[in-house]
Amino acid sequence: MNIENRAFDREATRPLVVLLVVDGLRAVDLTESALPRLFELVEDGVRCVSASTVVPSVTRAAAASLVTGRLPRHTGVLGNRIWTPGGLVDTASVCELLAMRSARGRVVEARTLGEILAAEGRRLMVVGSGSPGCAYLLHSEVDSVGGALVMAAFDPVVGPVLPVDLRDEVRRWHGPPPARGADSREILAWGVDVASGAFFDGVDPDVLLFWCGEPDEVRHAHGVDAAPVRDVLARIDEELGRLVSVLRGKGRPVNVIVTSDHGMVDLPPGAVLGAELFADLPEHLAERATICINAAAAAIHLPAETPSAVHRELALWCRGQAWADTVFMSEPDLVPGVLPMKQAGCDHPHLGPAVLVTADPRALPVSTSGQRAATHGTLLHEDIRIPLVMQGPAFARSLVVDRPVTVTDILPTLLHVLGVPAPGRLDGIPITEAITGHLTESATS
Repeated sequence: MNIENRAFDREATRPLVVLLVVDGLRAVDLTESALPRLFELVEDGVRCVSASTVVPSVTRAAAASLVTGRLPRHTGVLGNRIWTPGGLVDTASVCELLAMRSARGRVVEARTLGEILAAEGRRLMVVGSGSPGCAYLLHSEVDSVGGALVMAAFDPVVGPVLPVDLRDEVRRWHGPPPARGADSREILAWGVDVASGAFFDGVDPDVLLFWCGEPDEVRHAHGVDAAPVRDVLARIDEELGRLVSVLRGKGRPVNVIVTSDHGMVDLPPGAVLGAELFADLPEHLAERATICINAAAAAIHLPAETPSAVHRELALWCRGQAWADTVFMSEPDLVPGVLPMKQAGCDHPHLGPAVLVTADPRALPVSTSGQRAATHGTLLHEDIRIPLVMQGPAFARSLVVDRPVTVTDILPTLLHVLGVPAPGRLDGIPITEAITGHLTESATS
């Protein structure tokens, strides 16, 4: 399909919503010194100072909730690694997500933003510079509902662009994507070119969702505030500032939302994370348990026929570990110090874990095998809090929203701005005080 020859009868001045997600960006990062271009949006727009992500605070669980307005219990994406009846799924891999689709019919169980927009004759374009699996989760139904999905971090299974008949158009206008293993800065720059250039013009979306894969990885490797992190933040600010500037030069009203999937916390030198934390799990529990490690969180699954007493024993063992922070369990018969799984939003009827435990990084054991300098997946304030800024003609000016909001509120707010009806029941609600009075009235009329 040649995008130059696609027929468009929509007004060229209709609003565009640009949703920028910066992976691993903390709420405290959004300052004039660290991100001067993005901070300009803060000064003139709406800042939600008590915004939070999902539990566990990991990338793909947050991505699925972002594009559905629903908690993990309804998306079926309960982490970066999730248990399914067919085995563990690494959601960073498009190949494994496609296998999950074959097994259950869908990748994300709740209706996604791309589907909701398509039902109203609107289009979603997603460009992701993080893992291909994350980008795919954001618009997993693209082949059936239209729009476009560009995976700047090349995926060897499905290639860089979906639908596949748009692949040649990206190459024609913007050249091939960076080779596998390319520097994240090169991937980001190419993604911004695609998201703001001739290919964007041809797709003509109503919503552009741009997912920036850093500073997550550089923080994992070097720590929260290391010099390489500051360098990456400067590049992110430059490129995303360029993206917004170019899009605003196209003549359409542009409303920008900036957010993140999770914060991050530093680890003690040599801190141990992962399966090693469960090395002392009693054998009769270990032989039953399947453990999904999600950064500093672990979802532990037990066979369906497992007696309640075993669930309680597992929860008590986790609660007794020096490194454990918060423990959730699915059994209604709670044990002291353990919270109900429903409170975490992970009580999926078929895929939910028996026990979910988050670690306190300050209490982790240390050894020479510890490699990562920072992590997420905890319930600490620096990790669970995320930035959320909204700026543009649809939003109020110089407003601070201090009530609690969550990543699930972003989709209903975006739909409210566009005048698109929300589909049935959502876990999130529109942040209506952030929307100008004119659009609040027109969107509900």
